[in-house]
Amino acid sequence: INPYPSGIFFNKNQQSFLNYIAAGYNSGAFGFDNAVGRLVSNGASANLPGAVDSLNGANGAAYTIQQQAVVMTSNSMLGNALSCPSANLNGQAFDKSECAWANINGSQLNQASLTSNPGFKINYNTYATGGQGRLTPDTYVGGAMRFGKLNAFSKSLGASASVFDASIGIKKIIGSYYIGLSGGFGISSQSNNRYSSDFLTGQSYNQYSMSNLYFGGLRLRNAYQFDGPLNSYIKPYLDLDTL
Repeated sequence: INPYPSGIFFNKNQQSFLNYIAAGYNSGAFGFDNAVGRLVSNGASANLPGAVDSLNGANGAAYTIQQQAVVMTSNSMLGNALSCPSANLNGQAFDKSECAWANINGSQLNQASLTSNPGFKINYNTYATGGQGRLTPDTYVGGAMRFGKLNAFSKSLGASASVFDASIGIKKIIGSYYIGLSGGFGISSQSNNRYSSDFLTGQSYNQYSMSNLYFGGLRLRNAYQFDGPLNSYIKPYLDLDTL
């Protein structure tokens, strides 16, 4: 079958779903003849893009919102293992000390809706703690743990997640220069509610699922500290990450 009638515009998500339906139908896979029958019925023909969205769960792109947010913020764990937020006093290099620390962070991310994107809002709060100890006079090891709660919303999805990660790091300080290496691993446990409506009957559905996301990464950091007056400093650094 040809999934694209002439004169009708489909966004990328709708095109992907139509390709999926056509491939399944052409291969004779079970259940695809029913989907094709619904798409060519009189009611669906009047608004074929709307009928596609109905079968596609009101926009499948929403389902990946939460996973994207977790991945985008997962590199924070790599920096936590290299952190020691101590004061720079008497010309001492920043981070050249032993410490224990804790912090709380909150963020919100909003994206406007487009024809191929449902739009969303994400609230993310994290609680982290860590420390650093001296291994040799100029070598330090650090570790950190982070726990977070994430909530994502769109017109077709409501989801929440609990996120936990742990990381370790080691750094060598040579005067005002240091090089560091850190690694971490985490897991996100997610509860998902997808909302859709049957195009032909108008009946609404709530599809519930659970999923886990696992992530890990490594960071190589190069940094140099320029001391300024009144215990001030400028510290540029270059991070090379893999996630």
